[in-house]
Amino acid sequence: ASGRKVTGMPTGFIDCIGDKMTGMQLGFGNFTGDKVHGFQAGFVNATGDKFHGAEVGFLNFTGNKFTGMQIGFCNKVHTLSGFQLGFLNFTDTVEHGIPLGFLTYVKHGGYQAVDVSISELFPVNISYKTGTEILYTSINASFGADTGHQFAFGLGLGSFIHLSPKLAFNPEYVSLTTLFQSWEQLQSLKLNFNYQLDQHFSVFAGPSVTWQHLNSTTSDWLNPFLSVFTVDVNAGNKIYSGLNAGVRYRF
Repeated sequence: ASGRKVTGMPTGFIDCIGDKMTGMQLGFGNFTGDKVHGFQAGFVNATGDKFHGAEVGFLNFTGNKFTGMQIGFCNKVHTLSGFQLGFLNFTDTVEHGIPLGFLTYVKHGGYQAVDVSISELFPVNISYKTGTEILYTSINASFGADTGHQFAFGLGLGSFIHLSPKLAFNPEYVSLTTLFQSWEQLQSLKLNFNYQLDQHFSVFAGPSVTWQHLNSTTSDWLNPFLSVFTVDVNAGNKIYSGLNAGVRYRF
């Protein structure tokens, strides 16, 4: 522990620095009361004011502005300028850069939405999206009414490219796994256009293409819903192309 400014490479099980740290800090718990400029790695990393550099840990906290790259299971900063990668990300404001995680919450200027849609393979798709408009992640669930076994669940990535105040190009990539039917893999690329109706509601539509990979013991049981054409690649793979459309609510 040190109540003054530290320059160099402090190491230990618990490293506590009351003032500034410049250099590399390694330990199970790294705590700096003021600013950090350098590299920090530990199970828990906490900085009271600003951090500039790279930080790797299970839990990472920066009280003010973080500039650089932050990687951890749970990351929390006030202002982000850089790249944030984690299972859970919490950010008040993104100044520059991208937070990427399973769940990312940005208080000011973030993006959160829920949509319901139809696609080339499923008549019912529900998706929760969170992150920023530059890059968001999604949790997706799909259901086919023709058979009680036709469920799929997965994750995705998406982005908005604004063409006008109300119209945006909205490409998405979604990876789904079918449930209760030998765990088939579905990889979809959706090239949607999103039209904003008001502050919260929008509609979207566009072409989509899906690669279906069948397990060797699985028969092809999917019944395309809005598929325009199907290509049999081989015994275990098919490509479906079609349309998808839906309505979205932004929080």
